[in-house]
Order: sequence, then C-alpha cells, then structure tokens
Amino acid sequence: MRHRFYLLDNEYIFTFINKFSNIFFGVIVSIFLTRYSGAELKGEYAVISNTLSIFALFANLGIYQAYPKYKRDVCIDVKKNFVNIFYLQFIFLCLIAILCVIADFNSVVFVLLPLVVLSNQLNFVVMVEDVYFKNKANILSSIVNVIYTLVLYFFCERNLVFLLGSLVIVDLFLDCIYLIKLKVKPDFSCLSFGFVFEILKYSFVPMLSSLLVSLNYKFDIIMLDMFHINNFYIGQYSLAVSLVGYAWLIHDIFKEVLFSK
Repeated sequence: MRHRFYLLDNEYIFTFINKFSNIFFGVIVSIFLTRYSGAELKGEYAVISNTLSIFALFANLGIYQAYPKYKRDVCIDVKKNFVNIFYLQFIFLCLIAILCVIADFNSVVFVLLPLVVLSNQLNFVVMVEDVYFKNKANILSSIVNVIYTLVLYFFCERNLVFLLGSLVIVDLFLDCIYLIKLKVKPDFSCLSFGFVFEILKYSFVPMLSSLLVSLNYKFDIIMLDMFHINNFYIGQYSLAVSLVGYAWLIHDIFKEVLFSK
C-alpha cells in the first residue's frame, strides 16, 4: 500500500498518469463530439477552435512564459505581480470582446478569447508552482469534459453553441480551481510600468516561437476554410488530426516536471 502511494507521489509518474488520462478521455470526447455534431458542424467547430488557439497565443503576449525566470531570479512576490497582469489582460480582452459583439466582428472567437487566455496563463503558473496539483486539476477537468460531452450526445440537439460549450466549461472549471489555489486577489497597485515593460520585452521571443509552432500544427484547418473547403471534409480531417495529436502529449511529461523545479 505504501509503495502504491509512493508511486502516486512521484511527480513524473503522476504526470504520466495525467497525460494518459488526457489521451484516454480525449479520445472518448473526440468520438462522442463527432457523433453528436456530425462532420459538417465538427468542421465549423474545428475552424473556430484552431483560430481561437492561435489568437490566444498572440493575445497573452507570452507573459506567462517569463514566470519561471522571474520566480527564480527576482526576490519580490512575482506570483502576485504576474497574476495581476493576467487580471488586467482579462479585463482588456473582455472590453475588446464587447466591442466586437457590438460591431459583429467575428464575435465568437473574441468572446471566448478572455477565458481561454486566462486559462492558459494560470495553467502555466500552477504548473510551475505545484505540478502535482495541476495534474489533478487536469484529470478532473477531463472528467468534467467527458460528462458534458455525454450529456450533449444523449440529451441535446445539434447546436454549435452547445458544441463550443465544451471549450467554455473546461476553461471555466480550471480557471476557478487555479484561482482558488493561487489565492491572489486583484491588486493593481503592486504593478509598475517598468516591471510590465521588462516582462514584455523578455516574453516577445518565447511568444513568437510558440506562435510559429502553433501555426505549424493548427493553421492547416484555417487554410482549408480560407480555400472554401466544405466543412464536412474539414470535420473529417480535424478528427484525424486531433486523434494523432494526442501522441504529442507524452513528450510533455518531463518538460512539465522540470518547469516546476
């Protein structure tokens, strides 16, 4: 029994369990979401989802990627400073979303953008602070996503809004858990222009690197849409890509644990 709990306490082993559960639950979600939506609606969902992922990388400005360096090198409470920067970004992106809704300018992506950006940022900070907690939160979010998907499949009619809800419910769930864990209240007085500007200078290159990698793997769906390929075929293609993409989760095991060291 002690040996069993020791294995779960090992960060590498538990991170592997987290990644395996992400793959297992992810495959279940992909299958049932595709069965629920049909290929055409799945194609429309894939275009929005990939566009959102790329916009999120650009909108977060790579600030969270500077967190490990500042946590190691700076004596001040960088967790409080970084999370408050995230709060400011969230407010700013919400204002942009409101303007886009009023102007009816690709409002779906911009409405979802603040939640996705905040989730990405908090996920990285929690990974650095406590990778064990981050893994538990991800497993729970995967279970929540499976439950939501099964509810859609068995009880709901086909609807793009319900389909996009799978993105919202997971990110909202993670944001709430992470904010409770971090225990950082909004306090913008701790921020200075010099500190924020210094982080932005450092974060530009990591942001650009992540953006180029993301474009390499996600722009194909958007490109197909730009060439007016039927959503039916985009849906079929996106399902295959998403299933293959789960294989990439395995190599993240050591990276996530090392970030927390």
